[in-house]
Amino acid sequence: MLGDDRAAIKSVLVQVTNSELSGFGKRCAQAGLSVTFTAEDTFEAERLRHMFRALPDVDVVLDQTVLQAPDVVISLQRPPWPDALWLCPSPPSQAPTGAIPIHFHDDLAEAAFDCASGADVALAKGFFDQLGFAVVVCANGADRFAGLALLDAAVALGDRLLLMGALPWELDAALKVAGYATGLFAAQDIAGLTGGYARRTAAGASPLLVTDRMVREGRHGRAVGVGWYRYPGGGGAVIDPLIEDMIVEEAYFAKLRRGVLLDKDAVHYLTLGLACAGAGLIADGTASSGADVDALCAALAGLPPQGCMAVIAGIPIKEVERTLDVFATDDLALWGHDSLLRYLRG
Repeated sequence: MLGDDRAAIKSVLVQVTNSELSGFGKRCAQAGLSVTFTAEDTFEAERLRHMFRALPDVDVVLDQTVLQAPDVVISLQRPPWPDALWLCPSPPSQAPTGAIPIHFHDDLAEAAFDCASGADVALAKGFFDQLGFAVVVCANGADRFAGLALLDAAVALGDRLLLMGALPWELDAALKVAGYATGLFAAQDIAGLTGGYARRTAAGASPLLVTDRMVREGRHGRAVGVGWYRYPGGGGAVIDPLIEDMIVEEAYFAKLRRGVLLDKDAVHYLTLGLACAGAGLIADGTASSGADVDALCAALAGLPPQGCMAVIAGIPIKEVERTLDVFATDDLALWGHDSLLRYLRG
């Protein structure tokens, strides 16, 4: 155990299982740390053992009581080891006292430090640095992580652009030409569509006509072989013409007339909508700055690597306002401009 001098972290216990934390556990093991996952049942245990079969420093157990005290615990519940650094994958407003709320996005950790002791904050920052994570600090009272909010906004914007005239594979290709590492819809397939669906359902958010139908019909992403694309035999993405039929159908049911949406315009409208979302996160205190929003964009697959705030700040504000005036009439929730214009005006 680390005792009074907790400078060297050697062991990590993960008591919450999801794709994000599975990736985090793998990263810890690759950094030479001893990693233990607790599984809810034998099925989950076998799934995790298969996932980490090539990493000998990863262990999977069903009963945490047999464990030695770890240096770091990732858990929704207070761990029984008072000296362990406690990271909690809950939004800051829901995290228990004494925990550091945390969410991992590839090479970036989003964390709230306000309620942790100075010693725990220093230890956590050293731990993130040890693993190669950049850190974005979120407000302690925030009811969501800014990165997840940006992802959810991107998914909603993509859904709306489909109803306006875009197609997933055409928009993905245009986004890659514009510098995105991964297209928005391909990124959704990789991550899986069910996580965002669960967040929308829990929040009572307005349904996304095409995306939510995808989930209901079992098109959950690459892991199941079909999402926005098909993955025959577990191979690469193949265009699925049934998706276009579904989009046209949903637009018809919603009494929306699809038009012709040029690739460059679709990319611009997506980036503009993300900037509106980012400005809203800054205004309500979920994100600290435009730089933090841009750092999150750079870390999240399917979002602009150069950052939506920086891109929009480079456009004359009158031009931004004119474009938003048009799109706010189509969907005020996605392109409402008050927060963005206040941000741009400083």
